Amino acid sequence: MKKLMSVLLFLIAYSEYFSQSQLSTIQQGNSFYKKQNYEKALESYSKIIKQGYVSPELYFNIANAYYRLNKLGYSILYYEKALRLSPNDEDIQFNLKLAKTRTVDKLEEFPKIFLTVWWESLVSLLSFRSWSIVFIFFFWVLLISLGLYLVGTNLSVRKLGFYISSFTFAFLILISIIFYESYLIEVRSAEGILINESEVVKQAPDIQSGDAFIVHEGIKFTCEDEVDGWTKIKLIDGKLGWISNKSFRKI
Repeated sequence: MKKLMSVLLFLIAYSEYFSQSQLSTIQQGNSFYKKQNYEKALESYSKIIKQGYVSPELYFNIANAYYRLNKLGYSILYYEKALRLSPNDEDIQFNLKLAKTRTVDKLEEFPKIFLTVWWESLVSLLSFRSWSIVFIFFFWVLLISLGLYLVGTNLSVRKLGFYISSFTFAFLILISIIFYESYLIEVRSAEGILINESEVVKQAPDIQSGDAFIVHEGIKFTCEDEVDGWTKIKLIDGKLGWISNKSFRKI
């Protein structure tokens, strides 16, 4: 309910950016959600998404609605979408974890070294959009501090500008690397969620090829290649195979 209301309040506060029809649609969706008419709520929320509006709160509500309808694959899909926009949201994290307890496939990821885990945690601390804001902020700090150093009227001001610009430049290099890594994750490392109840993974992109293994609704995987309506997937335990594009949705 907290998340449901936050979507509504956000839209009202910034209503000048939205048409009256859009506000009416999301209010209608929230009303259906409160009345536990989740299918109608999803219809309203889908209309808003088609009009170009997305937010972690909206995705969260969609995920909750699918969860109530026992559509586990779609539920996990939209929790993952919400988490990408708001990586530190505890409500999203909790509900996603809860939904994953209902999945059939319980996979164990290959162990990673400490530095890899630490770096991935650092990169995922903020969303790509948030890291871009951090980058822009420190870039402006660098420009201002350089200005103090170059045009400062006395020695103390120039020293302050020098020290701040030196520290900011070094920090900006780190932020640039993190920002670039976050960008790669955003645009290149496509991940998918299986929406079918179960799917036979093939050894090749052909219905006649041999069976590799079976996956079940809600499982998450990395999409590595695509050929003629088939996608090569990789599970967290290292298994590889091909599935039909119709059986899953990308996050």
